[in-house]
Amino acid sequence: RGTAVHRVMECLDFKAILDVDITDDAKIEAFLQKEVSRMLEKGQMTQEMADLVSLKGLMAYMKSDISMRMAQADARGDLFREKPFVMDYKGVLLQGIIDVFWLEEEKIVLLDYKTDRVHTGEELVTRYETQLELYADALCRIFTIKENKIESVKKLIYSFCLDTVIEVE
Repeated sequence: RGTAVHRVMECLDFKAILDVDITDDAKIEAFLQKEVSRMLEKGQMTQEMADLVSLKGLMAYMKSDISMRMAQADARGDLFREKPFVMDYKGVLLQGIIDVFWLEEEKIVLLDYKTDRVHTGEELVTRYETQLELYADALCRIFTIKENKIESVKKLIYSFCLDTVIEVE
């Protein structure tokens, strides 16, 4: 289920969210069904993956402030998804794939999607804080904005289980 949700988020046409009335559940659901159909037609996901995706969870995501921020970033060309990285960390070569990050007011916002079944956001922070710190470190090492090196990254988790965004300090 987690892989299927990540695939939808990787392939979703975020710019198109700007044209959806996110106060109307029927319009959100129609948009998401159209997007999943498009992904199936393009071979971006299998039918088995599509069957695992919860439209309810994706609808809650689309109603969140974070979806609009990402849509606006995509429209500006500032949204980056599924970006691999490799870096040396204390003599160990680390590699990973960052779900999504975007530029916002000359800063980087890093977001990691989680589908874990949890009761609180703190559970996710405890499990994934180190992962997000490493992703932020990788972004700080390689990213510059207007010739200025990035020194901090806003770290967020979006929980599909809790339908919320959690900030990681």
